[in-house]
Amino acid sequence: MRFAVLFIIIAAPLAIAQEPKKPPVLPMEVRLTDGSRINLAILDEAIPIQTPHGKLLVPMADVRRIDLSARLPESVRKRIESAITELGSSEMAKREAAGEALLKIGPPAFPAVTRATKSSDRETAISAKRLREQFLETFAEQRLTSHDLDVIHTDDAKIAGRIEMTSLRVSTPQFGEKTLKVADIVGVRGAATAVAEERVGAQPDPGNLTGYAQQAGKSFYFTVTGAVSGSVYGTDLYTTDSTLATAAVHAGVLKTGETAVIKVSIEPGAAAYGSSTRNGVTSYDWGSYPSSYKVSRVKEGNR
Repeated sequence: MRFAVLFIIIAAPLAIAQEPKKPPVLPMEVRLTDGSRINLAILDEAIPIQTPHGKLLVPMADVRRIDLSARLPESVRKRIESAITELGSSEMAKREAAGEALLKIGPPAFPAVTRATKSSDRETAISAKRLREQFLETFAEQRLTSHDLDVIHTDDAKIAGRIEMTSLRVSTPQFGEKTLKVADIVGVRGAATAVAEERVGAQPDPGNLTGYAQQAGKSFYFTVTGAVSGSVYGTDLYTTDSTLATAAVHAGVLKTGETAVIKVSIEPGAAAYGSSTRNGVTSYDWGSYPSSYKVSRVKEGNR
């Protein structure tokens, strides 16, 4: 009996000592809607995200990057949806009025316009393509976001959905522990990743290259996670409105879910773009388009 009591007394401290420690809080770079960037630590242990396949709880220790969509009031969402529907109207006046309404709403309407370029309705797709070019010219000084879902990037996955948090608990050396509204955040990425990307001049995935269409002959570097969900026009030579992450998989530069720095070369437009099926991605054909791009993998020795 005395031996059993002694064992319990000795074993209890050992059990406490062997409890798993919480993962270290990693520094992150946060980009805000006003264009500023701050380095801080996110104290929340996990990020809840509602996906089309159910709710997931992603450990913050696994997160490498987060791209956030705009948080819009319901009234604005309805105005955008109504205007998008009118882009396919048989009456030119209604199509033009819809385009003006979407431009007036501004950057928050850009994801819906981008999505409409893939519409099965030809008139809607054509109107949306023209309107997207207007958006890029009108808001040239702003970084337009073409996605309307939140995307969490880990080493093994790219998870799209809606993050079910209105604020994050954060800590900064200057101000200590604070809360940061999710609505004020454009993106989050690991500070170490940000430094490595800056060494090679790599930028975050822009979605597509329409914002670089006027820079033929130049090359740019982007950190991209391969995907198969976007629309791609062409083979090897892609229209600048093609989804970069999907074009990279189609070209064999990235595998689905793989994240790496890739090189994008802006090329002049072509008279026609051919379709093909490669690596699980089927690209579309298209007629004349004013600007193009090619993708290639960045070799380790060139970083």
